[in-house]
Amino acid sequence: MSRQSPGMAIVGSPDTVLRTLEAYQKAGVETFILSGMPLLEEAYRFGEKVLPRLDVSREVSKARNYTWSTLFDRDLSTVKSA
Repeated sequence: MSRQSPGMAIVGSPDTVLRTLEAYQKAGVETFILSGMPLLEEAYRFGEKVLPRLDVSREVSKARNYTWSTLFDRDLSTVKSA
């Protein structure tokens, strides 16, 4: 049996959504899984009105720089595990 956490709805204007996400960031939340209804229209709206205004800068680790093509387009038998 799996236990799932309840979801959280952030509803409102782009300003409201932005303020709410920023409050979560200040509280230490680093990762968000977002969806909306209807899916495609909400994705466009979020991408146009909220995402450009979010501080999404982050440190990217240079240690693991893989893409799907680099994982599957090489001989993995020669790769040493970490």
